[in-house]
Amino acid sequence: MYVSPAPSVRHQDIVFNIAHLLQAHCRATGRGGVSGAPIGVLLSEGDIVQPDLLVILPERMAIRSKGDAIRGAPNLVVEVLSRTTRKGDRGSKRHAYDRFGVDEYWIVDPEDGRVEVHTRAKAKLEVIRDVGRSESFVSRVMAGLLIAGDEILG
Repeated sequence: MYVSPAPSVRHQDIVFNIAHLLQAHCRATGRGGVSGAPIGVLLSEGDIVQPDLLVILPERMAIRSKGDAIRGAPNLVVEVLSRTTRKGDRGSKRHAYDRFGVDEYWIVDPEDGRVEVHTRAKAKLEVIRDVGRSESFVSRVMAGLLIAGDEILG
């Protein structure tokens, strides 16, 4: 049997912190749904990713197939970096999310204690904020959601 290395406890703590915040916001606003790994996202037949977390808002809910995967670009994707995923999350995955129309992409770096917020501007994902523990940001995709760095990073 072959398996990928399990995420660290710290990685999973951060994923659960973010999932809790996103789910609470979706429930409070009645807008969208949150899913997390392991779940496949088919951006195209040759581009399949498995993000740590994703949010699909009502206008894209049709991409949530009744099958085994999400078929299209979620509105928001979150990746928590680890030693084994750092390069891909910042490189090939970021490029794919940009190319296929993800509206907002958060890269959480537990080592540096930072959250990079990438938002679509002029048809391209661009870094709009680089947030530390004592800072906060407002999601442009999740209307009204204010996130403090320490809520994510613990």
